[in-house]
Amino acid sequence: HLCYPEPVVCKTGTICHQNRILDCVALQKHFKQIGLGDIHAGAFCDAGSHAMGNCPTGFYCPDASTKFVCPQGYFCPMKTDEPYIKCFSCPVGSKQLVRNELVPVCLACTLLLLSVVAVVTRLRRRRCKDDHSEQKLPLRQASTLFASGVATSPGDESTGEQHASDCVDLTYQNLTVT
Repeated sequence: HLCYPEPVVCKTGTICHQNRILDCVALQKHFKQIGLGDIHAGAFCDAGSHAMGNCPTGFYCPDASTKFVCPQGYFCPMKTDEPYIKCFSCPVGSKQLVRNELVPVCLACTLLLLSVVAVVTRLRRRRCKDDHSEQKLPLRQASTLFASGVATSPGDESTGEQHASDCVDLTYQNLTVT
């Protein structure tokens, strides 16, 4: 506070220094103008201050005289001038970064599932290769050839049924190289 004829408490956005009241926003602008950049971004001058302070955690301060509560979904550490750290689990005014524990669990389950699919696919391909027939393909690859009309499955000639295994015998038709 200042000691004029009677004590005066400096209001928010000002500081009391050597018996003078200084406007903190004007000080921020001054430091930018003299080439020091925005070194006081995220500063806040609380009522009764004698020096610029930092905007507290859980708040953001667009200028030294304005303080807002950090919105839901963001984390505002000390000296934040605008919310920028996304935190989906953070409530309004969060004082600490809240981790979402579900994300690592989902990621681990997805990686495990992909690993199982890769192993099963590799085992099916290996079984088809071990059949000692150069004309055997995994069913998924063969179905692509059947759909394009490049290959047909000989199947059981007497009943007209096709093979019902993971590997398919192929008979190639009309193969041309372009």
